[in-house]
Amino acid sequence: MEEALLSTIVIDCRREAIKKGLKVWFPVKGRSMTPLIRGKDRIAIMDCSINRLKPGDMIIFQREASDRIIAHRIIKIIKENGAHSFITKGDSALNRDRPAILPDMVLGKIIEIQKPCFKIYIDSLPGKILNTFILMLSLSGIVCLGFLF
Repeated sequence: MEEALLSTIVIDCRREAIKKGLKVWFPVKGRSMTPLIRGKDRIAIMDCSINRLKPGDMIIFQREASDRIIAHRIIKIIKENGAHSFITKGDSALNRDRPAILPDMVLGKIIEIQKPCFKIYIDSLPGKILNTFILMLSLSGIVCLGFLF
């Protein structure tokens, strides 16, 4: 079986599990969310209401023409004529993602990060404080913070 086809099948299965309310784990590849999320970490995703997402939340999404799943942070929400779109950015990226992310591209919200030696629960008080701190650093343009974790 081709690797691309197998990847699509796995992604589709994970998408269905998320829609059914299950917590689904994804391995992390890449460095766009450094320093909070790094390669070799795993992230747990849960379904979320589009109306409940807010700036600072980390989501995973998939663009229509791609088989890649991307985990980035929402930095702005645009509401026009009752429709939402999300401006996202990787924490270590200098620029935001273009074009904006539409609701049907969103697979879920990151709720937990599994590091090699510990977990970060994003909705816990320490997780919220850390997440807010990283958001402020990312928006300020300070992106090279490899010493944090």
